[in-house]
Amino acid sequence: IIGKCIDIHDELTEMNSLKHVAATDELTGLYRMEYARRKIMEILTQNKGSDKKFALMLYDLDFFKNANDQYGHILGDQVLCAVAHRAQEVVRNSDVVARVCGDEFMIFFEYKADVSSATKRIFSSLGGVYHGFDTTVSMGIALAPADATEYDKLFHLADKALYAAKHKGRNRYCFYDESMANLFSVLSPV
Repeated sequence: IIGKCIDIHDELTEMNSLKHVAATDELTGLYRMEYARRKIMEILTQNKGSDKKFALMLYDLDFFKNANDQYGHILGDQVLCAVAHRAQEVVRNSDVVARVCGDEFMIFFEYKADVSSATKRIFSSLGGVYHGFDTTVSMGIALAPADATEYDKLFHLADKALYAAKHKGRNRYCFYDESMANLFSVLSPV
């Protein structure tokens, strides 16, 4: 019998590091959009037909362009990081928090009975002041399985609800309902 032992620790460490980089937004430390999408699709698929309920929140910073224009991109980046940190502090480890693009973010979580209290808690924690820049958010929420069971549809409906929140004056959240069916989408191409 002839054998050969190879130490693959360094290769595994490097591979795990590359996976982390691919999954994580370098600025905020949140998941990247595509990684979050795959993770949420997996959760929805695993729980299809179960009695579990989920919420997908899409939100963006109101008038974020003003932060960059008035204070510069360095402060703008710091504001994004501060809002990302606020989101991470208010959710569970099992929840999915991601930066969609620019100043748009996503939170996906399971809820038991009342999604309203969790929504109020998360929404109120995201606003605040960062070095003189007042941060408020507009948020759209779609529910699974009530509104949709597939990720792309759920995302699209949350996006329509986000548009409704912006249209109603910003600094608010809206749950998707049928009255929003003909609204535009902010983020989704559908």
